[in-house]
Amino acid sequence: MRRGAGEDAFILGCGCPLGAVVGLVDAMRIGPDVAPSWEVGPGDVTFAGYEQAAPSTRNAWVSTLGRSFQHRRLWLNDPDCLMLRTRETDLSPEAARAWALGVGMSGGLALVSDDLALLDTSARALLDEVTALGRAADDAARTGPAPRCEDLLAPGGPSRLSAAGQVLDSDPNRPHARLSAL
Repeated sequence: MRRGAGEDAFILGCGCPLGAVVGLVDAMRIGPDVAPSWEVGPGDVTFAGYEQAAPSTRNAWVSTLGRSFQHRRLWLNDPDCLMLRTRETDLSPEAARAWALGVGMSGGLALVSDDLALLDTSARALLDEVTALGRAADDAARTGPAPRCEDLLAPGGPSRLSAAGQVLDSDPNRPHARLSAL
């Protein structure tokens, strides 16, 4: 794959087994699709045993925190896109902020799929904050430790991520986020 694409190509893996592409991809999606809701909805189609892989912001959050250590060690992490919009979404402002800060603290790719022209002032400010946070976390991972999930195996999902001298605390079951210095 790499030989065919060439060394100058940027290869983003998505939906493939993680271990099978170590050393082949430049970046890798590290979890399920984000969605405009925190939880998987009661009407959403899921397969038995795969509920934690179904599209939802909570599921993406858990994967992003849990796989944050892979950033710049195996590839650039791609947690999935930010959810900044305030219309056509079931995410509360607190949930959108928690997800955005999780993406930033992971140090990985920060992609926006929303129409930027439709973002209000607070969404644009959040994007600026996350961009700065992500650059700091990525710079720290480039020469020092990767982002670290300190409670990876906690019942109910991880809630704490540290990187670049900061720590993000949240509750994956009640989305909110608090960012503080270590």
